[in-house]
This record gives sequence, C-alpha cells and structure tokens, in this order.
Amino acid sequence: MAVSKPIELAGQPSPLYCGENKYQLVIERMVKGFRRTDAPTVPQLAVPVTVAKRAFTEVIHAKDPFQKHVGLLIMVAFYFLLRVGEYTQPRYVQQNGKRVLATRTKQFTVGNVGFYKNGRVVSRSSALKTLLTCDIALLKITNQKNGRMG
Repeated sequence: MAVSKPIELAGQPSPLYCGENKYQLVIERMVKGFRRTDAPTVPQLAVPVTVAKRAFTEVIHAKDPFQKHVGLLIMVAFYFLLRVGEYTQPRYVQQNGKRVLATRTKQFTVGNVGFYKNGRVVSRSSALKTLLTCDIALLKITNQKNGRMG
C-alpha cells in the first residue's frame, strides 16, 4: 500500500482499487483474512504527557530528595508506558513449525533500568532503602522501533 500512495500523489489512479474505495478482489480477500487472524484491539487509557511534564518540572525545582526520586521514577515509568502493550507478556506466533516472537521490539526489563548516586552506578540488586537514596534512575533503550540499536 506504501507503493500506491506515490502513484496517487502523482495524479494517477491507484492500482489497488477497482472503484471508489473498493479494493481489487485479491487484496480485499487478503485484508479480510488479516482481520480474521488479528486479535481485536483493546482500548487502554493513555497517560497524558502532562503527567510526565509535571513530574519533570517538579524534579528540576525539588529541594526534597524524596520528591526528586519520585519524579524521576515517574519519568522512567512514563517511558515504559510509551511502548504501549510491550509491558505485557510478549506475543508469539508459529512460523515453519517454530514458536517465534511476533514483533522485533524487545520489552523493557529491570536490566534496562540503571541507578546512580553521586555519579557512580548503584547495583539494581541493592536494598530498596539504598535505591531510594539514588540521585538518578535511567532507562536504557536498546532496541528501538526504528530498528536502531542502542
């Protein structure tokens, strides 16, 4: 379908349609097949970006270390939520008799979160009391949807 759009932009009729918004029969059958096999969408409440912006503003101006930590953790959590559906269990499909991941995107794990205090790395396996005294919590994005690593 991405090939069809430049043709339409050049002023030519799309080869995908046989009439007004009616696909060629082969394509119509293919799209119906996709609809049958795709899971139905599940509406989810989105976290408004204003929550992350407010947390960031509070972090910058916070004098209390506890407020600073909570704001930074909200920022990390917000980036988890940006990858909608990928904080749930991964989806698998059967391909050539093998069970493989349905998407290339990797889920975030605890291993993607880093903690720092006074510029030094703090182990994720540290006690919660120690982690709450950290200055910064960072989320490392290793496999982006655009295919870039790191």
